[in-house]
Amino acid sequence: MKTPSSSPRPGRPRDPATARALLSAALYVLEHEGYEGFTIEAVAKRAGSSKVTIYRRWPSAAALLLAALAQHGAETVPASSTGPLERDLRKFFRVAFHQLNGRLGILLRSLMAEAQGSEEFRKSFRDEFIAQRRASLGTVLLAARARGELAAGTNLELLLDFLFGAMWYRLLVAHAPLDARFIDALVDLARRYR
Repeated sequence: MKTPSSSPRPGRPRDPATARALLSAALYVLEHEGYEGFTIEAVAKRAGSSKVTIYRRWPSAAALLLAALAQHGAETVPASSTGPLERDLRKFFRVAFHQLNGRLGILLRSLMAEAQGSEEFRKSFRDEFIAQRRASLGTVLLAARARGELAAGTNLELLLDFLFGAMWYRLLVAHAPLDARFIDALVDLARRYR
């Protein structure tokens, strides 16, 4: 039987500023050390924090990395749904391609490779990073459908698969560039998909 003195006490509430600092440090380490150099120790040192503080929030380096990437994506890739669809798509892909043509693209290829060898990581990668990006672009497509720019019966999940599938294929295989001409093709695909 538990007595009041043996009951666990709630800990100190987590400071959101600490989480932001840790995620910022994680992105810094990732950008400067790459995927291979990304460690909890390096993030803790950069943030002036302890490994224990990090592990209280994220169970692994992979979980921290995905949280940092998800925050970065939410802050930097716009999900403007003000219309028209063409302008919203161009804005979304222009920012995304700018990032994917840099160090982030190299990192995402590494993460996708790791996701093929680990079911647990694949689920985390899909649920914590990919789902967020799909939801962001899904908002753009939903708004376009509501404005009548896409037919009422448009299968938005399949359209998202086409758009992201084409982008990921070019990122992973690198047979053609992620450039303005490709954005034109993606916008054209979305407009024709009715």
